[in-house]
Amino acid sequence: MIPPLRSHFPKSTLPRASKSSVLGNHDYRGDVKAQLSPVLKKLDSRWLCLRSFVLNAEIAEFFFVDTNPFVDAYFENPKGHSYDWRGVLPREKYLANLLKDIESALRESRAKWKIVVGHHAIRTVGHHGDTRELVKQLLPILKANDVDLYINGHDHCLEHISDANR
Repeated sequence: MIPPLRSHFPKSTLPRASKSSVLGNHDYRGDVKAQLSPVLKKLDSRWLCLRSFVLNAEIAEFFFVDTNPFVDAYFENPKGHSYDWRGVLPREKYLANLLKDIESALRESRAKWKIVVGHHAIRTVGHHGDTRELVKQLLPILKANDVDLYINGHDHCLEHISDANR
């Protein structure tokens, strides 16, 4: 049995804060829909995990982006892993719609701070290296819409990378 979310996130830590999450590559190596299940919201009303969504925090808007479908290797060379792509296929159509939605949401945002959250790094000195698909497809949209910060996981390390042109 999975312990309740409360045991992982004690009430003393930001008791009124949302527990927003973005899907990672390991979430797709099983039943991806388990992470998206409304059952988790019933366990803790602050839990929020969708494939991609916007969270308005007044002075800032957070744009959560599922970066997994961008990564070619997960489709072309899964290295023995089995990925659950339900809800993502056909991939090309899914990505085209996702990029259009991200661009539209960023363009329409009036927040002082625009923060994008994705699982994969765009640029990194970590062992996975840059995610070339995100450099090519997502980064130009972030730059064109003056995104202030991109936050990611995947490399399991802490880095601060800035753009010399900003």
